[in-house]
Amino acid sequence: MARTSNTVPRAKARPPARLDGTPTIRSATLSHYTQVASSMQLDPAAMLKRVGLDTMCLVDPNIPIPAIRLIQLIEYSAIEAGARDFGIRLALARGVPDLGPLNLLLREEPNLRSALRSMQSYLHLHSRSIRFVLQEHADRATLESDFAMTAPTPLLAPQSTEFIVCGMLQAIRWLIGTGWSPALMCVTHAARGDTRAYRSLLGCRLEFSQSFNGLVLKHADLDRPVTHSNPLLRKYAEEYVRTLAGVSISDLQEKVTELIAALLPTGRCSVTTVARHLGMDRSTLGRRLAHVNQSYSSILQATRVKLAGRSCLSGWPLAEVADQLGFADLSTFSRWFTSSFGCNAKTWRSTHAPPTPPSV
Repeated sequence: MARTSNTVPRAKARPPARLDGTPTIRSATLSHYTQVASSMQLDPAAMLKRVGLDTMCLVDPNIPIPAIRLIQLIEYSAIEAGARDFGIRLALARGVPDLGPLNLLLREEPNLRSALRSMQSYLHLHSRSIRFVLQEHADRATLESDFAMTAPTPLLAPQSTEFIVCGMLQAIRWLIGTGWSPALMCVTHAARGDTRAYRSLLGCRLEFSQSFNGLVLKHADLDRPVTHSNPLLRKYAEEYVRTLAGVSISDLQEKVTELIAALLPTGRCSVTTVARHLGMDRSTLGRRLAHVNQSYSSILQATRVKLAGRSCLSGWPLAEVADQLGFADLSTFSRWFTSSFGCNAKTWRSTHAPPTPPSV
């Protein structure tokens, strides 16, 4: 491979420091490694052996490999090839991302926002070593993505960081069109020499020494439709992914009900809190409950009605019942009870109380 200004002197290059933790990632991440490494006069098998990986990782996409080994492989390869852009070239060569069964669901989402929310919820099926967070701000949206390791990975492994961030760029282009570009791509590590070649490779601006690793998107980007999305197939795709994740829709309803019952007495029973306990955001929770014509508010109401009836029949003081159901005060509870049961709590209690057994 012809050397350009985008190379690093071997004498100054050092391998990445060893990182703690043992999370894994599917070997599908190494697709096209052989082609990219060979094009830079590297021996793929020898490089894998150097970091303790079996060459079967290059042919079987479903082998779980330690994320630290992937990081070391990318960093060592960049050093040996003398190429600062090895991580980006490897990500670009992969083309369509192989996220396993998650690909099925993402392609059937109606828009990019929904697809990214699903990716945030289910990315653990592909790897538990990647941190992925979508946040919507007043003037923009940010998509943070990097290795979720215990050591400061971005500072120790710049090539791997660029590989992950560029991989997310490729995933979005696969979903909404190859002509799309983010407002900005960000990495936390400092620039290494001449960076002019990066823009032509990526098709977007890359800024170094930023506060996070990831992409900056416009709000309008999140509303863009997913290419070839089929709403009729979306439900089945999500049910399939849910099955793999070990959580069915009915299980989700039951878990939401249990969490509401547990959180009501604390006064912190919000949809955001419940969703966080389930490892998702409120919009994702709402969408999944909608599949069975349910919502957080409907489950909250049903749970309160059930608990209120049980508590009233148990003879609890109404102020205590109101507190256990998460109401701010007795008057608020009384209005809710009358609206839900058609009469006030005292009347309902006297009407539904079990008959007193006759004296002998």
